[in-house]
Amino acid sequence: MKMEPRGVMGSLYSEGGLRFGGFQTTDFLDATEALEEKSPGIRGKIVAEAHYIVSWLHKFPEIAFFFGIILYKSLWIALLLFVVAFILEIIRFYIFGSSPFLSHVCRVWNWIKIPIFIIAAISLWPESSFLSIALIIFLIIQGWFDLVASVGVLPIRLIAVRIIYKKYGGHWHNMEGMAMSFVINRWRLKLFPADRFNIDK
Repeated sequence: MKMEPRGVMGSLYSEGGLRFGGFQTTDFLDATEALEEKSPGIRGKIVAEAHYIVSWLHKFPEIAFFFGIILYKSLWIALLLFVVAFILEIIRFYIFGSSPFLSHVCRVWNWIKIPIFIIAAISLWPESSFLSIALIIFLIIQGWFDLVASVGVLPIRLIAVRIIYKKYGGHWHNMEGMAMSFVINRWRLKLFPADRFNIDK
């Protein structure tokens, strides 16, 4: 799982087009120089992991919505689960930070979500054409464009990150930048275990 870092006007981007706010390309190269020397190619792994961690904020609610439709046969419950999953993922991210497991899960979900949604829509059609259509519409506006999580739940995200920013300060209001910081630190401790003792001191 690799994504080579891209610098655009000094800002750091993933190959998938995600901008890591709070990180300039030069900052990223400086912060990962020792890691790249220790393990050539590690920068691509770091960018990919951070990219999918940020994307998981949108994908986890997608999964919750899907199971809300399948298990409860209710659009309202599915939307409620979507919002709850969105909030829980924000909390999980700021408490636990980087998760290579969730990065892999996010990537797998990207591969399988379209056929799963289409199969589920076809299966639901005899029982409820409304839910089948709702699944397809959701797949388009959220699964392909991330509109629901980006726009519809934006007020919730702004409130949550404002509370966290007031408590922690720094770049905690910027999830993309924090994801990159989490991943770099995790790899630094993995490749240079002695640094853990310096941090503890």
